[in-house]
This record gives sequence, structure tokens and C-alpha cells, in this order.
Amino acid sequence: MKKRILIAVTLLLLIVVVYVLTPAPLIKDANAFDIYRVEQYRENGENVDIVDITDQIDLAALQNYLTTAQCSRVPEWFVPICLTDYEYEISILCHEPQFHGMNLMHLLLGEKNLVYQSSDKGGYKIKNSEAITAFLNAQLENRG
Repeated sequence: MKKRILIAVTLLLLIVVVYVLTPAPLIKDANAFDIYRVEQYRENGENVDIVDITDQIDLAALQNYLTTAQCSRVPEWFVPICLTDYEYEISILCHEPQFHGMNLMHLLLGEKNLVYQSSDKGGYKIKNSEAITAFLNAQLENRG
């Protein structure tokens, strides 16, 4: 009997570990959200300029890239932030709660990549953000 309980507890722990370590989709439904702002962080000497580049980006294509993004399932504390660690911020509004029940989401892309709703709730690491960052860089190069 003790052996069965030990096996059951071990299996349960294994399932929990696998679930926690497996990335979750950032966005479940491409039609369930709108991108309302895309900003670029540009270093300017000792300062960082935040430039709204929303009108320079193909938002429909960006929306498709965001549906491929995956995130960690466990939040982490990420404040205070240093703006020089980031290149872009994408702000989206979900029509229905998406990842971790968030309606309003901010994606920070750069040296560190994370999605958060508010800093007091922590953020989730974005696992495959390179494609999103490359897309944004290409969009700016093609329009610049």
C-alpha cells in the first residue's frame, strides 16, 4: 500500500513539474485581441527615447507572429526595469482573458523578453521572441 502511495505521489509531482516547465501559448486566439501600440526604445546618450512606431508596423502580420509566441507558466519578479535592456514594447488589448487571465498585456522585447499586465503581478518570460523582434526590425528597415 505504501509503495502505491509513493508511486502516485511521484507521478503527481512529475506531472506538475512537466506542466510548469512546458511553455504556454501567449495568445490562444488571433481574433481575440487588438494591438493598440508598438513603441521602440532608442538610446539617446544617457537617456532612452520612447518612440511610437505603431503606424510603421503591419499590425495584422505582427498579430500572426504573436500567436506563435510562448511563455513560461510561472511568473517572476522583474521590476525595477532598465529601459536600455529593451528594444520594443507591444501593448495589446484582449477581448477575452488570454494568458493567465490577462486582458491588457504588455510585451517587452530585447535582452530580456517578458509579458506582463502590471508590475505588481510579475511577468512571464517569452520563450521564442526572436522572430517577433526580427519582424519588427525588418518592418522599420523597409519603411526607413
